[in-house]
Amino acid sequence: MSDESLHAAITARGGPRAIAAELGISRQAVEQWQEAPARRVIQLERLLGIPRSKLRPDLYPPDSPPHRPAVRNEARP
Repeated sequence: MSDESLHAAITARGGPRAIAAELGISRQAVEQWQEAPARRVIQLERLLGIPRSKLRPDLYPPDSPPHRPAVRNEARP
């Protein structure tokens, strides 16, 4: 995803101030993004409705299976 597309999605969601508030970070931090920060990709996927493979194809290739959290098996014999 180009930085223009990311910024357009942020604007459509209410702008950097709204995204920053939802993420608990500063507006200035959001305004500095040239691409989705690796540590924010999953949160941005949920907020913006954009698949992680589009936000950061370098980290999440389009042909990779969706992320599923590991489930611990608490009951062990």
